[in-house]
Amino acid sequence: MHSTSTIDQRKAAVQGAVIGGIDVAQGWHDIQWVFPNGLSAGKPMRFANSRPGFELLWAHRPAGTRFVIGLESTGSYWLPLAYWLRQQPGVTVVLVNPLHTAQAQRSRRPDALETRRQGCRDYRSGGRRGAIPALDTA
Repeated sequence: MHSTSTIDQRKAAVQGAVIGGIDVAQGWHDIQWVFPNGLSAGKPMRFANSRPGFELLWAHRPAGTRFVIGLESTGSYWLPLAYWLRQQPGVTVVLVNPLHTAQAQRSRRPDALETRRQGCRDYRSGGRRGAIPALDTA
């Protein structure tokens, strides 16, 4: 368990910052930006796991002076991006344990839109039910 001061320090670190969540993969990464007020900053964006891809990400970032970017530490694919981001002004890089994100996805209750999508898939498949496939962001 974390001490209260540590939790307060973490809250202060993200207060007023634009937050980016990156889904890390071998060749491509996806990012979703969120403004400090909790509103999404547009659609998720896909970029290559290369210097030109990182520069494209940075060119399309929302307006702001402080950024907190969370990366899932998947294999070693996150390393080049993390090193590159740490060199950018006003960026704090946070690593997220993949087990935490998997647990959060399992415990998340689906919203109405996802429920409707699943209902449409069930209807099209003749009512067969099974494991819900992951929604593709592309």
